Amino acid sequence: MKKTIQQACYFVISGCIATAIDSLVYCALSAIIPISIAKGMGFLVGTTVAYFNNKYITFKKKERSFKETRAFIGLYAGSLVLNVAVNHIVLDKTQMVTVAFVSAALVSMVVNFIGQKFWVFSPRYAR
Repeated sequence: MKKTIQQACYFVISGCIATAIDSLVYCALSAIIPISIAKGMGFLVGTTVAYFNNKYITFKKKERSFKETRAFIGLYAGSLVLNVAVNHIVLDKTQMVTVAFVSAALVSMVVNFIGQKFWVFSPRYAR
């Protein structure tokens, strides 16, 4: 249990760092390229930072694995769909943007942590 709590703490810190980098890239690029492209690039850079932080720091994986990378991309693609769906549903029910955003972020965070711990970076997951 102690290991899982430590991993969860590292995961949250990694997420904060990735989100900050996403935001910085987005803000910097939005002044010079179309906003949607800037947002997409910020998301990709932030997600890449999250991958490496979680792989090497949170879950302490050292080996290279294309299957692991593919699983991470699949998890985050699914999480993105879930995030948008939760945001839409909560916004539709409450009409509160902040509540919808936070709800979607929390659901995504939980799904991403569980998915990375028990699937993407799990020692049981065949390489």
